[in-house]
Amino acid sequence: MPNTLKPIILLTIAALLLAGRTQSATVTFAGARSSYYGARPWPDNQEWGNILLNMAAFFGDDCTPLAIWIVGGINQNSNSCMLEFPAEGRSYPKITFASNDKHEPILDYFDQIGARVILQVESGDADILDCIDAVLGQYSHHPSVAGFGIDNEWYFVSQGEWGIPVTDDKARAWDEKIKSYNPDYRLMLKHWETNRMPDTYRGTDNDMIFVNDAQGTNSFDEHCSYMARWADYFAPCCAGVQTGYPNNESWWGNLDNPPKQIGEGVAARAGDTNQEIFIAWVDFSLRNSKIEGLLFDDIQPTAIARSFAVAPADRKPARWSKALSGAFAGPSHAGHSGYLRLLTANGRTVTVDPTHARLPAAAYVIEVVQTNRRMSAVRGRAAQ
Repeated sequence: MPNTLKPIILLTIAALLLAGRTQSATVTFAGARSSYYGARPWPDNQEWGNILLNMAAFFGDDCTPLAIWIVGGINQNSNSCMLEFPAEGRSYPKITFASNDKHEPILDYFDQIGARVILQVESGDADILDCIDAVLGQYSHHPSVAGFGIDNEWYFVSQGEWGIPVTDDKARAWDEKIKSYNPDYRLMLKHWETNRMPDTYRGTDNDMIFVNDAQGTNSFDEHCSYMARWADYFAPCCAGVQTGYPNNESWWGNLDNPPKQIGEGVAARAGDTNQEIFIAWVDFSLRNSKIEGLLFDDIQPTAIARSFAVAPADRKPARWSKALSGAFAGPSHAGHSGYLRLLTANGRTVTVDPTHARLPAAAYVIEVVQTNRRMSAVRGRAAQ
């Protein structure tokens, strides 16, 4: 068979297979990558919130707004990790600290709006376990924190170009360390080459997140197909796509809604229809006029309403909005027709209680944050 015909036949077969599918993987998480060297000017707290909520809104109510949030960049002169918060008495080899905490205010805001973050470092020659202790020791009190991430490109880069491979034993040790802070935390690893990832370790119940940040593709179809192959390689784990690089604007700039179309394009091509897909728009192009128009629009009304909702005591609901049996709201919130409509969905009853003092004893209580786009459960506790 002439070699020139092989690509055409393969593409035709792939198109026929995709056309026959009735289901696809799901974009479960959507948001952005944040770094100190990315967006200029730096978005304010509400703009960051809008970016994450708008990204998630592209993929429906079940999509969680999630950011890759870099809290420590690499010093390429010393191959050390520069954490962007004060040391407060801590000291580790190959880790430096800042005089001010850059991230506490924005994490407070994410707590309020129900957005989530993976706190990421560019570790250089620093010990990852030290990085985890420093970062999660500083920020694990935030309900917005969903896990910890490492950009493998910088992992002991002094010993190998583009970082050295992560072994199964190392990944397991890191995963166990972050889960010592919170068993629900997820470990995220990022690179564009599969051989930099652990051979077989995939986390607890395959809960690791594998993010690809390649930027060398030449078309929408090439990019989505490439990222889908990455997803297939790590299935059933969550596959992340860090995309939107200026190098690729020649093709994504022609799309009507680049984040949405890329996310849907990758999900449609992934082989595991139950797989979670995560799309994160890189901050280098957040100020691109098209992307800014899609993601920076204010979510109105901007005021945040809080309430409490109650679920059965014997289970913490994964899909809390469908499992809650009742809700408690102050008079002002209960008097807001749109908010009341959301609270009473699925037959829930609402108790108007200014002090929230009448919570039932046998229940799991979830604090709810609501904007006009979505309601999010940001923290839970067993009622006393």
